[in-house]
Amino acid sequence: MRLQERAVYYGYLHLEKPQPAAQHAAYDALVCWCVREGRYLSTVFRDIGISTSSLQRPGLTRLLDAVTLPESAGVIVLNWTHLSRSAPVAKRLTLAIQRTGTELLVVEEILPKHPATEHPPP
Repeated sequence: MRLQERAVYYGYLHLEKPQPAAQHAAYDALVCWCVREGRYLSTVFRDIGISTSSLQRPGLTRLLDAVTLPESAGVIVLNWTHLSRSAPVAKRLTLAIQRTGTELLVVEEILPKHPATEHPPP
């Protein structure tokens, strides 16, 4: 990569039900995390109102096209549920992203646990 180029990341949000407040909060969380971590977030692709078990996702299809661009470094999701609540579907979508040669960053797994937000065991 040339010095003037920077690694480009793309966000992905999936919500099964249209919930504008949740969508805006998720978008804001992705942007804030990228700014804090010094990652260049180019575009956030969205699939809203699509079943979690569906593999037919226009936003994800556009994301998979975008990550083939030369400057692409990876895909960022807040947590695994933004891929799917179904483990087999999430695995297939993860493999599709990995086949592009870019990394998949799951913010929830990267963030340190804060004692105030952890719930004690029952």
